[in-house]
Amino acid sequence: LKIFKGGARTVHSLDQVSFDVEERSFLSIVGPSGCGKSTLLKITAGLLSATSGEVSVDGRRVEAPL
Repeated sequence: LKIFKGGARTVHSLDQVSFDVEERSFLSIVGPSGCGKSTLLKITAGLLSATSGEVSVDGRRVEAPL
């Protein structure tokens, strides 16, 4: 989960997201503008912290840029 707060507005992004990517496979993330694609990639790469939950790559928790 990632929560963004701006003034009186709070946006909950990426709530209840889970996926596994097999080694040597290709993954595409598609969706409309504002749906959380870039946020998902930034959290997965360790560039942005999730508000709650965790990201693991090869069994190791992502807490900093890879």
